[in-house]
Amino acid sequence: LGGKLAGGSFCITGALSKPRKDVESEIERAGGEVKSSVGRGLTYLVMADSSSTSSKAEKARKLGTKCISEADLRKMIG
Repeated sequence: LGGKLAGGSFCITGALSKPRKDVESEIERAGGEVKSSVGRGLTYLVMADSSSTSSKAEKARKLGTKCISEADLRKMIG
């Protein structure tokens, strides 16, 4: 069971253009794993606002998690 996002884990913060559940389903269909919180081993934090100072965003930056936009996620899914 591959997929374009296979091996990647994703956490979402902020309001995206679609309901969060829909975005999470798209990630899972593309082979990615959805996490509810930021922690070690998280691959990507999908952010509605790249300048966000939310606790998730701050923690992701501290841990070196790659922060991407919803548009970046769309490009990855293809």
